[in-house]
Amino acid sequence: MAERNQEDQTVKVEQAADIITILASLSRGNFIVETGRKCWELTEAIVDVRAKGKLVITLDIEPGGFAKDGRVNQFVIRPEVKITKPEHPQGKSIFFVTPDNKLTRNDPDQEELEFSSSSEKEGDTNGRR
Repeated sequence: MAERNQEDQTVKVEQAADIITILASLSRGNFIVETGRKCWELTEAIVDVRAKGKLVITLDIEPGGFAKDGRVNQFVIRPEVKITKPEHPQGKSIFFVTPDNKLTRNDPDQEELEFSSSSEKEGDTNGRR
């Protein structure tokens, strides 16, 4: 039983090495460079905004050629990397609805208060008493 688990682990490591080799070879190495750049861009945004983001690698794989016996002997792989950066939350604003359904920042149901400074009441003394 232990021998079987060791064989399974060996297969898993070999498969992981295969996918790493494939990713490094895509677009003559440019895909892995672009993926690294986008990952850095994403982590920078996550640090700035303090919210989660997402990096998605997609590999479209299709048959690219066939042997004389009809089996697939070639694949075409189209890689794509996309990031979803977190965004700064937008501030909220409160508006009131007027009787004619327009929006206003002032509550139409609240009376307006008259304000005057104390210097206006006592004469202008440039803020000194």
